[in-house]
Amino acid sequence: MNLNKRISSDALITLIRIVFSAIFVFSGVVKLFNINDFSNTIISFSIMYTQLAYYIAIIIPVTEIILGLLLFLKIRQLFTLYSFIILITFFTAIVISKYIEGSEISCGCFGDFSSDKISEWTIIRNLVLLFYAISLIIFINDYKIQNNTIKSSIILHELKRIFILIFLVFISIQNLIFAFQNVELKRRVMMLSNNETLQIGDSVQTLDLITSSNKYSKITYNNYTKTLFFFFRTTCPPCKNNIEKWNSIYLKAKGKKIQIAGITIDSIDATKKYINEHKILYPVYTADRSDIKMNLKIFLTPLTVLINNKNKVKSIWKGELNNTIIKQIEGELL
Repeated sequence: MNLNKRISSDALITLIRIVFSAIFVFSGVVKLFNINDFSNTIISFSIMYTQLAYYIAIIIPVTEIILGLLLFLKIRQLFTLYSFIILITFFTAIVISKYIEGSEISCGCFGDFSSDKISEWTIIRNLVLLFYAISLIIFINDYKIQNNTIKSSIILHELKRIFILIFLVFISIQNLIFAFQNVELKRRVMMLSNNETLQIGDSVQTLDLITSSNKYSKITYNNYTKTLFFFFRTTCPPCKNNIEKWNSIYLKAKGKKIQIAGITIDSIDATKKYINEHKILYPVYTADRSDIKMNLKIFLTPLTVLINNKNKVKSIWKGELNNTIIKQIEGELL
């Protein structure tokens, strides 16, 4: 009976080990096949310098594949499982941080197969994977040691070590995130203090922007009675809340001699993905160049800007729009 029980237990753990290995090998492979998308996902998390994103986008999937193969082949299993625990804790700490912030971004965990936004289910999935890794470590110790007294003591010691490791990695990652966010906040404050923001009466130059179909387009103003720009970022929750309101304004002005466009200060790849995920009716351009950002003096989003046919800023509405502001915009625009 005990022998049959042991065989069933071994079969279950072997199945968990194989599935666990396959998950990470698959995750690594799909990321490598879409390395640019994964790089953009890392950038959207805003937890490191943009220049490092591409290299991290290579290191993470390669690590996942190597660890997955090591576990599948039962090579240095404890080392591999502890490495998995560090990796999963790293991912979970970042996801929890961004979930609390309310960021509208995908984790990119399985490339194109995980385009959904991070949610409580993303966190639960990571915790389940963490549980599997811990279970495999316990099983390995259980299999090696026959003396039940010693076995219980070693497993308890192993669990303590695992939870201390998880705690230390989690706290370290959170501190790194806060440190980077603090640096980014200081940088933005310096930009705002050293550069004037867009003001009513300012002149806006002709813009060379990139369309969602990846073509350059020149934006001028004198062929229209008025121009209305919606400035946004793909990772900005208030910007997402403005989409339906901007759509409404666009539909009311459609057919009139009014130019309306959304302008994002993110990359073209991130912009395309964002347009596909949301029902944006107005034309969208990307201004992912520092000279354009400086020319437009766009340091905060969302921003709704009305420009007359003489290139002069007529009105500016900052932040999320409400019904009163929408009526005000429509009154000046139509």
